[in-house]
Amino acid sequence: MRISTTLLAALFAFFIVACSSELLPVSQTVTSTLVPVVVEMSPLPEPTLSPNFTAVPTTMALLLSPTATSTSLLATVTPLPTSTTVPLPTTIPSPLPTPGPPPTPGWVQSECYQMRIDRVAACKAYRDHTPPVLENLMVDFGPWDRTANTAGAFKFVAGKERIFFEFGYVINFTASASGASQAGSKVNGTFTYDLSPEVNILAPVTGIITEVVYKSDSDDYELAILTSPHSDWSVRPDHIKGITVKVGDKVTAGQVIGKASTGKPGYSVMPEVQINEEIADENSTFEHRVRSKNRVHCPATFVSADLRAKVERLMKDWEAFKGKAVYPQNMVLPGCTKLYEDIYG
Repeated sequence: MRISTTLLAALFAFFIVACSSELLPVSQTVTSTLVPVVVEMSPLPEPTLSPNFTAVPTTMALLLSPTATSTSLLATVTPLPTSTTVPLPTTIPSPLPTPGPPPTPGWVQSECYQMRIDRVAACKAYRDHTPPVLENLMVDFGPWDRTANTAGAFKFVAGKERIFFEFGYVINFTASASGASQAGSKVNGTFTYDLSPEVNILAPVTGIITEVVYKSDSDDYELAILTSPHSDWSVRPDHIKGITVKVGDKVTAGQVIGKASTGKPGYSVMPEVQINEEIADENSTFEHRVRSKNRVHCPATFVSADLRAKVERLMKDWEAFKGKAVYPQNMVLPGCTKLYEDIYG
């Protein structure tokens, strides 16, 4: 930095004059020569930044700048990150175990009933409780042909007391006539038909054959048809010969599944259709299988009004043929004196 020599000379002259005015007489003349003085000053050091110094952000620098505009300011603003919605995890319940294939032939109709009592609650979850709907009653219930003395699959013969045995009828039998070891009686839990051996037996429902049981005492077969693989209900045609189906076959209602059986010498039988509901007895002990009670139902419960009317017509035609009352008048449904019968075992 340089100080003006003119300014210094003036200050120096002022100082001399002031001093002279006090030390010398006024009349005395002083002469002097002005010598220019140059004062050299060291420049200030350049500022140094502290290591902790943080540079002013661009946005702040623009705010301090006299040339800042709203456009330049907006251009420097970093937008906030866009929020991304993260979906909550969906909890998928564990599926129930997939039911297995239809069971092998035998008394038990569903693997649910092969479970022990500790599995009753779990088994209930995937058993099918839907009752069946019968599209026929295993044989043809046609009108009475008075010339041929036939009514569909039935042949009217004067020497017989009944050709149709209603559900709930009490059957009395002797040891010699039935092949049983002793005489007795039982409540008929089926629709039972006195038929000729050539009569075709029809599948009453569409479903799956889950049992084919050979009966050595009558030399014929009993079948079980389930409308779904894990149904509590089975439709059971019994006393059939010449069966045309096997376990695992799918059948259609009305399909021929065999011929009527009459048994064998010393053991007479009649074809019958039974509607069976298997009921788990939850009061049974742990050691017992869950199959302690069956309930057999009146087949007329599961048919159309048209089929019920045909059953009622057959009974009336038979009574007209016999010329007397044969069937009870207090039936709850055509062909049934009761709606069901429980069987324990």
